[in-house]
Formats: sequence, structure tokens, C-alpha cells
Amino acid sequence: MIAESTRSGSISGGMGTLSPGSIGNNRELRKTSWLLAISNLKEALKRASPVSGAKASRKHTFQSLEQAINSTKLDGSSSCKLNAQSDILPFLRILETTADMLLKTMAPSKTALYFFLGALQCTIEMTQQYLKNWQSFVDLLREARQKLEKLEAVMKRLREDPDDSSRYNLLGDTISAVFLILLELFVDILSTMRRNPFGVFDDNWTKTRENAMKRMGKDIFHFSEMVNQAELRNSTRVSAQPDQSSSTENGVTFPLKVLPWPAYNGFFGREEVLAELAEKLGLENFNQRGSGDVQSVLLHGTGGVGKTQISRAFAHRNTVGFDAIFWVRSDTEVNIMADSTRIALSLNLPGASADSQTGSWFIVTRWLHEQESSPKGKRCLIIYDNCDDINDIYPKYIPTTKCSVLITSRHNSAKLADSSILQVLPFDRLSGLKLMKRLLYHGKEGEDKILSSSEDKALQELLEKVDRLPLGIHVMVALMIPRMNEKRRHPIRDFSKFYEEHSRQLLIRAPRRMDYDRDLDRAVGEKHILDNIWHLSFTSLDEKALSVLGMLAFFAPNDISISWFDLGSKEIPPTHKVLSVCRSLFEIECAIIDLQGAALISKDIDESVTDSDSGASSNIIMTPSTDSICAESEEDFGDFNSDSDLGENSSDTGINSAKVSLHRLVQEAVIYSRKPADCQAISDAAIRVMYEAFPKQEGGMTMESQVETCSRLTPHILSLVRRHQELGHGTSNPVVPSGELIHLLKHCIWYLYETGDDTTALQLLEFVYGAIDRVGMDKTSEFYADLQYKAGSVYMNWGYLTKCRQVWEEARHILEGKRAAGSESAKQQLTWLLMAMGNLETADGNYETALLLFIQSDEERLKDDKDNMWRHAISNMNLGRLYSIMGDYGKAMQNYKECKKGFLPQSPSMAIVEYACGDVEFARGNHVRAREHYLEAVRSFQASGTNPATLASCYTKLARVGLLESNPQLALKYIQRARQLAKLHAHSQGDQARILHITSTIQRVLGKDAEAEASARLAEQQRLKLKAILESGGQVEKAVWDGSESRWDELVCFFWR
Repeated sequence: MIAESTRSGSISGGMGTLSPGSIGNNRELRKTSWLLAISNLKEALKRASPVSGAKASRKHTFQSLEQAINSTKLDGSSSCKLNAQSDILPFLRILETTADMLLKTMAPSKTALYFFLGALQCTIEMTQQYLKNWQSFVDLLREARQKLEKLEAVMKRLREDPDDSSRYNLLGDTISAVFLILLELFVDILSTMRRNPFGVFDDNWTKTRENAMKRMGKDIFHFSEMVNQAELRNSTRVSAQPDQSSSTENGVTFPLKVLPWPAYNGFFGREEVLAELAEKLGLENFNQRGSGDVQSVLLHGTGGVGKTQISRAFAHRNTVGFDAIFWVRSDTEVNIMADSTRIALSLNLPGASADSQTGSWFIVTRWLHEQESSPKGKRCLIIYDNCDDINDIYPKYIPTTKCSVLITSRHNSAKLADSSILQVLPFDRLSGLKLMKRLLYHGKEGEDKILSSSEDKALQELLEKVDRLPLGIHVMVALMIPRMNEKRRHPIRDFSKFYEEHSRQLLIRAPRRMDYDRDLDRAVGEKHILDNIWHLSFTSLDEKALSVLGMLAFFAPNDISISWFDLGSKEIPPTHKVLSVCRSLFEIECAIIDLQGAALISKDIDESVTDSDSGASSNIIMTPSTDSICAESEEDFGDFNSDSDLGENSSDTGINSAKVSLHRLVQEAVIYSRKPADCQAISDAAIRVMYEAFPKQEGGMTMESQVETCSRLTPHILSLVRRHQELGHGTSNPVVPSGELIHLLKHCIWYLYETGDDTTALQLLEFVYGAIDRVGMDKTSEFYADLQYKAGSVYMNWGYLTKCRQVWEEARHILEGKRAAGSESAKQQLTWLLMAMGNLETADGNYETALLLFIQSDEERLKDDKDNMWRHAISNMNLGRLYSIMGDYGKAMQNYKECKKGFLPQSPSMAIVEYACGDVEFARGNHVRAREHYLEAVRSFQASGTNPATLASCYTKLARVGLLESNPQLALKYIQRARQLAKLHAHSQGDQARILHITSTIQRVLGKDAEAEASARLAEQQRLKLKAILESGGQVEKAVWDGSESRWDELVCFFWR
């Protein structure tokens, strides 16, 4: 028989005994526990009977199983066939009904159910070879069918009242327990028959079957009683509507929470910290502050102490009564921009768009200003999580309105000038022991479990081994559960001895080159308190789970989609051991379950949570897709009349919609525990996963339709680069960037360029050039020419025209050679390059050369792509701008009119055309028409969610029109608006200087001489400061104005840069 624990009915799998109600209302945890038990049984079968294990692991459905039963595969006696028709098929049909309900109540992986059906089919085929075995097996299925029929009767009653989620939770637990009991028996039979085909159904088997059926009957009876009691309560209950202080504005329900995770029922302790947060961020403290005064708190502490979880609990409980709570991941600017977009979308703000993220913070800030100025304005809290340096968020991303701010950081320096500071310390001994008991003994009731003195002492020693850190406690308990034998007298003490014998320093294989948790109290290279437990956790994982964990360590710690790892349809080299897990969705899922069971990762999925402290509210969970931003609600069990079987065309969507996250401490510990050669293989695998997921950009085509996907993936790509920078030096065997990484970064650079993040694009370019030199990449290839095209675009945007010309000339030389050799792709790339070079000549004042390049580009394009309206529109846009600069306004307007045919109304491209038309009318002296075009550009830019710098350029032009129309008051209003917008842009120092210069002129016209002098003085100081930076070789935008607005014109359209 396979295992004593299986005989006794304990499905441990690292999660404890699985029985109805033992796990609570956490749907994802119930599913994880069930899948973990399935995975353990699968491994047990593979060990005992490799042939049956391999066969059962294939895809099996009810249809395929029924076909097998009806086929000649059952070639035993005639009585076997008779039993198959009279007993097995009816059992199979009621089993299918039960499985259908399991899918609706718990949404488990269908691949796990495939294994269940595969084990059943293997058992049928094995037992029918011997009549005695077959008869005993059929008796088992008859008895199981009777139990399932009783369960079905209760299910029918439950269908009449689909509103009670607690009973549906219990139904899911009951069905999963029934399936596990049956699967245990199937695996037991197959494993025993492998050793002794004639000794499987002996007296021990009879006892085992009786115990299993008793357990099954007990579970079903318990469920039936719960349904009866609930029906009785419903018949006598007086309905009462709770008092809900909610409001709806602009289609948004307040209080509103835009958070990355749902509430966590497992949060423990920290009540004193939460109370102190509530006091410092409370209404009384808030009301004492003046307009524009930010109320802020810094929550700091060492890595793994629970800062993020405390903030998460504080946000969900909302005891202070905020009207809106927003969460901003502050480890990278890319994440800040992405979360700003999610906030703007959740508020239904005009101009918010998933396809344009650069202006999202401006849109949110504008809403915050409106709240401050309104008598009924909303009181808001913004949580900046994981901020390493205050300069990453201040002043750019800290509101200048009256609101509340909570910052979490490992550093006590990441604070605002008047922030209150709260340090989070590890648990005290009593709290730490309570948490360990709660986790060990499955629930709150376990906290007060009385242990013997020796067991209590051993538990205290284990607690101190992890310095009472919450993260360490969870990992320690995850190690303890599968290794503790409850039948022994001192299971905790025995584990403590095991831990002492097997733990050793984790980071002995590679010297630590950085302080991986950035703890100020510990020197770089000094042993970390959690090193031993990391080592023991990692060595307890199988190869596939360790491979997935390694890849996760190279990504950003949050928002990692499991679906990215599914490369089943992609070509994977057979020698690539790390990527081998990505061939099978089931193997990926098993690896994820193992990592969850070891408390090394968490699965981020919407949970069914009743947040009793928060009252009526709309909880928005940050999800990868805009379409998936949805209100947190009760469990959605779907339509009970829907057809949800395990047919051949069924898809396993549960895992594809899930995300995982892990602590940065875990990531760093994984990387620095591996040998350099292992790190190289893991890095290459992580790169392949990202490369397959990231959208590809070809030629000069825009990626604006892929912005949402790119914005999710970019933080992970930046993390890959940082890992290579850390591991690429300082060892005898450094990690070397692959060609696939260079290709991936080429596409990412263009996305960053399009969205205006030139600083990050330039940093990636620098890394790419170094990587090309290291790997010896061919610098005469079309790929390299395309990289140079993208590099030139970034350089031009920075104003590095000489460098831009250099790389574009190099790209042109390569592409012309490839075109001459007959390459069609080089020919297409060349048309985009010639257009870009035309813009460069325009910027340098070489208008005739620019015109020739535009004409040449258009001629090449029309030969192969004449029906592409978008490219035709871009061509007309560039020609129109050139004619405008040359003073041929008639041809300019003719081209602008033509290009409008290829753009959507109120799109960014249409806004650019309206802006350009305004420039033409302004130059003609038609100020009324110019104003109309500029205002239309403003409306289109706002509707498309553009960045604030483009709007600043529009308002600056409107101010110039107002001044020329002798309306200085209106001009002052527009220019002040322009300055407010310019301050929100990352590289706006030069723009602000220009705006101050124009402001001074308007103030003089209004007779405000003192204010005019002050504005002029500030403008000149800013100009001289930036000029000095430029002369010293620094990187800033063009800072010196020459009386024109060419800088703003280039800023508006990236095709003109």
C-alpha cells in the first residue's frame, strides 16, 4: 500500500488535512490545497508505477473515458463488460455531474481533473484483467455511486437558492474531498497491483474501503446538515438592510479603493501599528492642515517585516474613513505610471486611457485639485509602496493638494519634510508564537494551543531562528508542516533537530556583491538571519519548482502572469532544462502550487472577502487588463445552467488569469544561492519567457495599440537588465546577455520612446551597445540597422542631432546594401528611415534636402504599401510640417487636410494635426482660426490621455493668440495653466523657462511690473542653469529659446522629433 497517511485519510500535501470547512472561505486557498494534494498523489503514482503514472498524466475527458469503456479495450470476461455497462457508466455520468459543480464552485484546474479521470481509466483497465479484482472494484464504484446520488439530491436543493455563497463554498470543499478519497483509492490499487496483482483486494483493502466510504458519507452528511440549518435560518430570519454610507459620482461608487490585492483574511496582529497609523492619518490631524498641505507617514523597517501587508490591511479596513484609497508601486517609474493609469481609469476621468500612460498622473492630480476646491470633495489616501529613495516620488509624483500619503520603505530617509515616522519591528515573542501556532494548527483556534514544555521551547527556538520576522515565520512553518509527524511524541522538537542538522549558510556558493535586503544595520556580505531557512526551502523543492522560482527571481517582484510561462506551442531546445517546465501547463501549475506550499510566492487572484470594517465601497483590484478592472464582490459561481463539462475542447482558464508575486528577499536569496552557470541558464530562460510575451515592433509602425501589454511587461524587462548588470561583473564566470535579450530590448526601447520615457530608453540603449560588444553581434545586419534607427529617434528627442545623424547614416548604409541584395524587409525599413532623416534635416534647417528625402520615402512606400492609410497620413503630416516651416502655407494645409483621412477623431494623431493647423493659421495671422484649432487639439489630447507637456504646448500657443488679440487676462490664464502642466513633466525645465519668459511679457502688458521682473528673473536663472548643464555635457532638453516654439512643436509629435 502506498502510504500510511493515505490509508488513514490525511491529505497533507503541505497544507494539512483537507476536509469541508477546514480551510474557510478563501476560494483560492481551497483550490491550492486541493491541487497540492492531487500533485502529491500524482507523484506517488509515478514512483510506485511509472507506466500508470505516465498514462494517467495524459489528457483524459469523460467522453474519452466513456469511449474506452464501450470499446474492445475491456477485453476481460463477459461479466466485466456487463458490469461496465450496468455499473461503471452510471457511476461515470453522476461523477460528471459532480465534476461540473466542482468547476463552478471552486474553479480548479481541469488538468488536475484530467489526471483523476486518467487514474480511473488505468484502474479499470488493470482490475478487469482478474475477475476477483474486477468484482471488488465494481463493488467500490457501486457504493461510491450511492454516496454521490445522496450528494446530488442536496445539490438540487442548493440550486434553488444560488445566493448563499457560504454553502457553495462548503459544497466545493465536499466535492473536492470526495474526489480526493476516490483518487487515493485508485492510486492505492494501481500502486499495489504493480507489486502484487493478486493481493490488492485483501482484508486490509476491505478495511481501507470501509474507512474511505465512512469519510465520504460523513462529509456528505455534514454538508446536508449545513444546508438544512441554513434553510431553517432563512425561513425565520428577518431581513435587515445595513446602513451604507456610499455615494456614486460619474459612475464611480465611493468609498473607492484601487489596490493591487484583495483583502487578506490571514493578516495577523500589528493592531498597535494600525492604530498609530489611524491616529496620524486621522481626520483631526488632517483638518489642522492648510490648503495644499500633504499629511504623510513613513512606515519603514527591514525587509520581510511586513510593511506592505500592514499597509494593505490598513487600506482595506479603512477605519479612518477615507473616501478614496490609491496604491502606487514606487520601485520603478514605469510602475508608478502604470498605477497612475489604473487610478485614472477607475475614477472614469476624461482623457484616461490604457493606451497612453504618460499623462495619467496629470489627470489624477487635476482630479485631486478639484476635490480640494469642492465643499464636498473626497478625502484621499495615496500609498507609495516600496520606495527606495524619496527622490523617486518627490516632487514629481507627490500631490500639491491637501491629501494623505503613506510611504513604505526599508530606509528611514525615504520621507517628506514633515512626515511622521513609524518603524515596524519584528513580532514580539508572544505574538510570533501565536502566529506560528495559528499556521501550524490551521486557524485562530490554534493560537492558544497548549504545548508541552519541550515542544514550546523548541517552537521558541525556531521562532528566534528567523528573528521573529513574519516572512521567515511563514517559510519556517511551510517547512515544518510536511515534515512533522503528529504521531510522534515531540514533532516540533524532532523538526528542530532536523533543521539544525540540515541547515547551513545559503550564500556560500557565490560571494554576495550587494546587500540584498539593503539593511542598514548589516554589512554587505554578512550572513542574513534568514539564510539558513532559504537554503532548506530551496533544497526541498523539486527541479521544476526551482526552475520556475529562478525565473521569477529575475523579474520584478509583483504582477507576474503565470500564462507567460506557458510556452507549449513554442520551440524549446530539448537541452534547456530550466525551460522544460514551460512545455506543460500542468507542470507549471504544479510548480506554482509547490512554491505556494513553501510560502515562497503568493498567488494574486480575486478572493471572496467580506470586509466588515470598510462598509459599502467599490474595491478596484489592479489587474493586467483594463477590461479586467472590476469591483470586488462575492464569489461569482457563474450560470448554473451553463454547459461546463470536461469535453475535448475545454480550456483551462483559471491559471491563465492568475498572477504571482514574491518578496524581494526571496528573489535575491534565490539568485545568490545559485552557481554562476545556473544563473546563466535561468537568465536565458527568463529572457525567453519575456521575449515571447512582449509585442514586437517593426519598421516605424506605432505600438500605441499595445501600450497596456507593454506597460505590464516593461518593469520585468528592466529587472532583467538590472540583474545582468549585477551578475555581469565581479565573478570569474559572469552572466552574459543573450542575443534574444538584445532583440527584446530593441522593441522595449521603441515603446519607451513612443511613450516619452526617453531617460529609460537611453539607459537601455547604453546597456544594449555594451551587450552587443560583449557577444560580438554582427553590426552589418538588418537587425543592427533597425536598432540604430530606434537609437537615432531617441537621440533626436534628446537634441543630440550629431549623434542622431551618425547612427542613421550608418543604418542607411546597411539597409541600402541589403536592398541592393534583394531584401524586401530592408526596403521597407528604408522608407521609414528616410522619413525620419527628413525630419532630422528639417530640424537642422536643410529644407530642400528634407523635401527630397520625404519624396523618396513616399515613392518607395507607394510601390508596396499604397493602401495603408495610416502610413499615407504620416507622410502627409511630415510634408505639411515641412511646407509650413518653408512658408508655403497653402501646401501645408493641403497636406494636413489629406492626413486627417487616416486618423481617428480625438486620437493623439488627430490632435497633432489640429495643433499643426493652428500653427499655420497663427503664421497667416488668422488668430481666430488658430485658436479654434488649438482648442480642438486640447480637447483631443485630453480625450486621448496625452502627457502634460503636449497640453502645456497647446496652452502656451493659446496664450500667444490671446496676447495678439489684445486679451492679456485670457492670455495670463492660459500661460498659468501651461506652467502648471509643464511642472508635471519629467524633463520640463526648459519649457518652464520659456513659459516664464512669456509670462513676464503678459504681466508687463497688464501693468504688473514687479511680477513681470520676478518672472523674467526666474526664467533667466533657469536658462543659465540649463545652459551650464548642456555645456558640461549633461543630459537635458533644449533649454535656450530663440523666439520660436520649435521645441514644443517637436514635443507634440514623436514623428517630428
